[in-house]
Amino acid sequence: NMQEQLHEQDLQLQREIAERKRMEEALQASQQYAQNIIDSSLDMIIAVDMERNITVFNKAAQKAFGYSAEEVLGKHVSVLYADTEESSTVSQHTFHEGQYVREIINRRKNGESFPCLLSASILYDAHGKQIGSMGISRDITERKQVEEALRKAHEGLETRVQKRTAELARVNEALRVEITERMQAEEALRKAREELE
Repeated sequence: NMQEQLHEQDLQLQREIAERKRMEEALQASQQYAQNIIDSSLDMIIAVDMERNITVFNKAAQKAFGYSAEEVLGKHVSVLYADTEESSTVSQHTFHEGQYVREIINRRKNGESFPCLLSASILYDAHGKQIGSMGISRDITERKQVEEALRKAHEGLETRVQKRTAELARVNEALRVEITERMQAEEALRKAREELE
């Protein structure tokens, strides 16, 4: 009868609503989990849309650049580069090759430049359409400082080795001259003795 059909449809609708609510909660939990991963990363994670406007700017990026997420979300990513041309180069290579890894020079909010190792890749939606790109970066200032210190130490060592080698060559030559003079003197003395005998 009609009342039973309505009751059955009502139960079906309630089941569908409950299922949709469970799916929405699962999706929300999944999004929250992904956001927690992004925010707890020690590396900077920055995503941009197809116009290269910033859509994700995690806590590590906020700390490294000195900007809050609110200050940069929606802004063009080139504000984070010391050289805007480098920003374009990174984007072109990323979209041409699908991913791109290189050292770049970023700029903090206070204007200070700092080197980073960037790994960039294309972002796709559920249908495989490109929707932007994302970069995971690490500040390599300390590594660069260590490399520079090692380079200077190596140069200093090289200079000391060259000086020491030159000094040894000079001493060696002086000894050679002295030995030659001594041998000549001994030879002259031997000849003088022979003449006396």
